[in-house]
Amino acid sequence: MLIRAEISKGYLAKLGMVVVFCIGASAWAVYDGAVAYPRQRERALMFEELREENRLDEWEEVARERGWPVKDPGKPKTQYDFENQFIMAAALAPVGVLFLFFLVRNRKRWIEATETSLSSSRGDQLDYSQIVTLDKKVWKNKGIARITYDEEGREKRLVLDDCKYDPDATEAILRHVESEIDGEKIVGGPPQGAQEAAPEEEAAHDPDAQTPPAGEPQP
Repeated sequence: MLIRAEISKGYLAKLGMVVVFCIGASAWAVYDGAVAYPRQRERALMFEELREENRLDEWEEVARERGWPVKDPGKPKTQYDFENQFIMAAALAPVGVLFLFFLVRNRKRWIEATETSLSSSRGDQLDYSQIVTLDKKVWKNKGIARITYDEEGREKRLVLDDCKYDPDATEAILRHVESEIDGEKIVGGPPQGAQEAAPEEEAAHDPDAQTPPAGEPQP
């Protein structure tokens, strides 16, 4: 028996979208600060000069001669505006690079379960007997289960996350791990099988759900 949870394509797509947004917005900000804003300032200063001299009727001709748009360029951009664009670029670029690193690092991640052991692309290698706890405190709400295991006296952790990995395969691995370890090691929530059985057991003990006597119509 082999269960392998590959990295989720949806998770990689989310990382990719952050990369595109941050690096794209950073490049756009640099362009605005270095090219677009200085050009706008030149147009706007000329527009204001003509207005102060009561020569706005000449604006369209001046703009066309210089290849500028003929609409009102608005208030001239300032040095403060230029600097703000570069600050924004400097803030966004590292975030984009960081998420690009996450994307490259995670694109071939996997977790694998066999009859006797767990392993992962990060180098985890453990037998089920090494597991100390299986923490399911946030599994129900976030799909995350934390496996703590002992490796030659050192406590290590392997995380099952159905957002990062294929959700069906991740849950299958979780079920298998639960079936292979002592129930006392499972903390923060019941085993998956117990969660599904609970509603059936409640229905079986619900007096309102009992079968009516023979001859009475079913509700």
